[in-house]
Amino acid sequence: MTSDQFLELSLDDPESADWNCAIDAFEERFLERYLKPVESLLTQEAKTSSVAGEMHGPGFVILSICFMLLESLQGFRDGEGQHREKSKRLFVHALGCMSKQHDLNLNEEQCEEVYSKGRCALLHAAGTEGIIVGRTGQAIEPDKTGDGFKINRTKFFELVKSEFRDYAEKLRNPIEVDLRKNFREKMNFIAGAKKI
Repeated sequence: MTSDQFLELSLDDPESADWNCAIDAFEERFLERYLKPVESLLTQEAKTSSVAGEMHGPGFVILSICFMLLESLQGFRDGEGQHREKSKRLFVHALGCMSKQHDLNLNEEQCEEVYSKGRCALLHAAGTEGIIVGRTGQAIEPDKTGDGFKINRTKFFELVKSEFRDYAEKLRNPIEVDLRKNFREKMNFIAGAKKI
Protein backbone atom coordinates (compact mmCIF):
# COMPACT_ATOMS: atom_id res chain seq x y z
CA MET A 1 0.00 0.00 0.00
CA THR A 2 1.35 3.40 -0.93
CA SER A 3 1.22 6.45 1.30
CA ASP A 4 -1.51 7.98 -0.87
CA GLN A 5 -3.57 4.80 -0.68
CA PHE A 6 -3.30 4.77 3.11
CA LEU A 7 -4.35 8.40 3.36
CA GLU A 8 -7.43 7.67 1.24
CA LEU A 9 -8.71 4.99 3.64
CA SER A 10 -11.87 5.75 5.56
CA LEU A 11 -10.76 5.25 9.16
CA ASP A 12 -13.11 7.63 10.98
CA ASP A 13 -15.69 4.85 11.29
CA PRO A 14 -14.35 2.18 13.68
CA GLU A 15 -16.42 -0.46 11.86
CA SER A 16 -15.09 0.49 8.41
CA ALA A 17 -13.64 -2.40 6.37
CA ASP A 18 -10.76 -0.02 5.61
CA TRP A 19 -9.43 -0.70 9.11
CA ASN A 20 -8.63 -4.25 8.03
CA CYS A 21 -6.85 -2.89 4.95
CA ALA A 22 -4.79 -0.50 7.10
CA ILE A 23 -3.84 -3.20 9.58
CA ASP A 24 -3.06 -5.66 6.78
CA ALA A 25 -0.73 -3.06 5.25
CA PHE A 26 0.94 -2.52 8.63
CA GLU A 27 1.43 -6.26 9.10
CA GLU A 28 2.78 -6.69 5.59
CA ARG A 29 5.22 -3.81 6.11
CA PHE A 30 6.69 -5.43 9.23
CA LEU A 31 6.54 -9.00 7.95
CA GLU A 32 8.25 -8.30 4.65
CA ARG A 33 10.83 -5.81 5.88
CA TYR A 34 11.80 -7.30 9.22
CA LEU A 35 10.21 -10.53 10.46
CA LYS A 36 10.59 -12.66 7.34
CA PRO A 37 14.21 -11.61 6.78
CA VAL A 38 15.06 -12.63 10.36
CA GLU A 39 13.26 -15.95 9.86
CA SER A 40 15.30 -16.46 6.67
CA LEU A 41 18.52 -15.79 8.57
CA LEU A 42 17.53 -18.31 11.24
CA THR A 43 16.56 -20.92 8.64
CA GLN A 44 19.78 -20.44 6.68
CA GLU A 45 21.85 -20.59 9.84
CA ALA A 46 20.14 -23.82 10.92
CA LYS A 47 21.06 -25.37 7.56
CA THR A 48 24.72 -24.35 7.72
CA SER A 49 25.61 -24.42 11.42
CA SER A 50 27.43 -27.51 12.67
CA VAL A 51 27.55 -26.73 16.38
CA ALA A 52 24.38 -25.63 18.16
CA GLY A 53 26.17 -23.50 20.78
CA GLU A 54 28.44 -21.56 18.41
CA MET A 55 28.57 -17.87 19.23
CA HIS A 56 28.98 -16.47 15.74
CA GLY A 57 26.46 -15.90 13.01
CA PRO A 58 23.70 -13.37 12.50
CA GLY A 59 22.97 -12.78 16.20
CA PHE A 60 23.84 -9.07 16.17
CA VAL A 61 21.73 -8.49 13.05
CA ILE A 62 18.78 -10.35 14.55
CA LEU A 63 19.04 -8.52 17.85
CA SER A 64 19.41 -5.13 16.13
CA ILE A 65 16.20 -5.77 14.22
CA CYS A 66 14.45 -6.92 17.41
CA PHE A 67 15.49 -3.74 19.20
CA MET A 68 14.31 -1.56 16.30
CA LEU A 69 10.98 -3.36 16.21
CA LEU A 70 10.40 -3.01 19.95
CA GLU A 71 10.97 0.72 19.77
CA SER A 72 8.90 1.06 16.62
CA LEU A 73 5.97 -0.89 18.08
CA GLN A 74 5.98 1.41 21.10
CA GLY A 75 6.01 4.36 18.72
CA PHE A 76 2.86 2.97 17.12
CA ARG A 77 1.24 2.33 20.52
CA ASP A 78 2.01 5.90 21.61
CA GLY A 79 1.33 7.58 18.26
CA GLU A 80 4.91 8.90 18.06
CA GLY A 81 5.97 9.65 14.51
CA GLN A 82 9.43 11.01 15.19
CA HIS A 83 11.53 9.12 17.76
CA ARG A 84 14.33 11.68 18.10
CA GLU A 85 14.85 12.43 21.79
CA LYS A 86 12.22 9.76 22.62
CA SER A 87 14.02 6.52 21.76
CA LYS A 88 15.06 5.66 25.30
CA ARG A 89 11.59 6.19 26.73
CA LEU A 90 9.96 4.19 23.93
CA PHE A 91 12.44 1.32 24.10
CA VAL A 92 12.51 1.05 27.89
CA HIS A 93 8.72 1.12 28.08
CA ALA A 94 8.37 -1.53 25.34
CA LEU A 95 10.94 -3.84 26.93
CA GLY A 96 9.36 -3.35 30.34
CA CYS A 97 5.92 -4.27 28.99
CA MET A 98 7.35 -7.30 27.19
CA SER A 99 9.13 -8.29 30.40
CA LYS A 100 5.86 -8.21 32.35
CA GLN A 101 3.91 -9.99 29.61
CA HIS A 102 6.43 -12.84 29.35
CA ASP A 103 7.76 -13.01 32.94
CA LEU A 104 11.28 -11.88 32.06
CA ASN A 105 11.66 -10.18 35.45
CA LEU A 106 13.47 -7.08 34.21
CA ASN A 107 13.11 -3.91 36.21
CA GLU A 108 13.25 -0.41 34.72
CA GLU A 109 16.96 0.02 35.50
CA GLN A 110 17.74 -3.26 33.70
CA CYS A 111 15.64 -2.19 30.72
CA GLU A 112 17.65 1.05 30.60
CA GLU A 113 20.87 -0.99 30.65
CA VAL A 114 19.68 -3.10 27.73
CA TYR A 115 18.88 0.14 25.92
CA SER A 116 22.36 1.58 26.38
CA LYS A 117 24.49 -1.59 26.31
CA GLY A 118 22.45 -3.33 23.65
CA ARG A 119 20.19 -1.19 21.51
CA CYS A 120 22.43 1.90 21.35
CA ALA A 121 25.70 -0.04 21.22
CA LEU A 122 24.47 -2.24 18.36
CA LEU A 123 22.83 0.48 16.33
CA HIS A 124 25.58 3.09 16.80
CA ALA A 125 28.77 1.02 17.18
CA ALA A 126 27.86 -2.39 15.70
CA GLY A 127 28.69 -4.17 18.95
CA THR A 128 27.43 -4.70 22.47
CA GLU A 129 28.77 -3.60 25.84
CA GLY A 130 28.38 -6.35 28.42
CA ILE A 131 25.75 -8.26 26.50
CA ILE A 132 26.38 -11.78 25.31
CA VAL A 133 24.30 -12.69 22.27
CA GLY A 134 23.83 -16.41 21.75
CA ARG A 135 21.47 -19.24 20.90
CA THR A 136 21.05 -20.88 24.29
CA GLY A 137 19.44 -20.00 27.60
CA GLN A 138 16.50 -17.77 28.36
CA ALA A 139 15.29 -15.00 26.04
CA ILE A 140 17.11 -12.47 28.25
CA GLU A 141 18.66 -12.78 31.66
CA PRO A 142 21.28 -10.98 33.74
CA ASP A 143 24.71 -12.56 33.33
CA LYS A 144 26.42 -14.26 36.26
CA THR A 145 28.45 -11.16 37.11
CA GLY A 146 25.38 -8.93 37.31
CA ASP A 147 27.09 -6.38 35.05
CA GLY A 148 25.45 -7.38 31.79
CA PHE A 149 22.97 -9.67 30.11
CA LYS A 150 22.83 -12.85 28.13
CA ILE A 151 20.31 -12.78 25.29
CA ASN A 152 19.16 -15.79 23.31
CA ARG A 153 18.42 -13.91 20.12
CA THR A 154 16.13 -16.68 18.75
CA LYS A 155 13.90 -16.71 21.83
CA PHE A 156 14.04 -12.93 22.09
CA PHE A 157 12.94 -12.67 18.46
CA GLU A 158 9.99 -14.99 19.16
CA LEU A 159 8.89 -12.69 22.00
CA VAL A 160 9.15 -9.60 19.80
CA LYS A 161 7.16 -11.39 17.11
CA SER A 162 4.53 -12.21 19.73
CA GLU A 163 4.39 -8.52 20.74
CA PHE A 164 3.87 -7.59 17.09
CA ARG A 165 1.06 -10.12 16.64
CA ASP A 166 -0.65 -9.09 19.89
CA TYR A 167 -0.56 -5.43 18.85
CA ALA A 168 -1.99 -6.16 15.38
CA GLU A 169 -4.74 -8.29 16.91
CA LYS A 170 -5.71 -5.53 19.36
CA LEU A 171 -5.84 -3.02 16.49
CA ARG A 172 -8.49 -5.15 14.79
CA ASN A 173 -10.85 -4.58 17.73
CA PRO A 174 -13.01 -1.46 17.12
CA ILE A 175 -13.22 -0.73 20.87
CA GLU A 176 -9.45 0.01 20.97
CA VAL A 177 -10.12 3.68 20.22
CA ASP A 178 -6.92 5.14 21.71
CA LEU A 179 -4.70 2.44 20.23
CA ARG A 180 -6.23 3.05 16.80
CA LYS A 181 -5.92 6.83 17.15
CA ASN A 182 -2.22 6.45 17.93
CA PHE A 183 -1.78 3.98 15.08
CA ARG A 184 -3.26 6.56 12.69
CA GLU A 185 -0.96 9.27 14.05
CA LYS A 186 2.09 7.10 13.39
CA MET A 187 0.89 5.91 9.97
CA ASN A 188 -0.01 9.46 8.94
CA PHE A 189 3.49 10.54 9.92
CA ILE A 190 4.97 7.73 7.80
CA ALA A 191 2.65 8.66 4.93
CA GLY A 192 3.64 12.31 5.18
CA ALA A 193 0.27 13.64 6.34
CA LYS A 194 -0.52 16.26 8.94
CA LYS A 195 -1.71 15.18 12.39
CA ILE A 196 -5.33 14.01 12.61
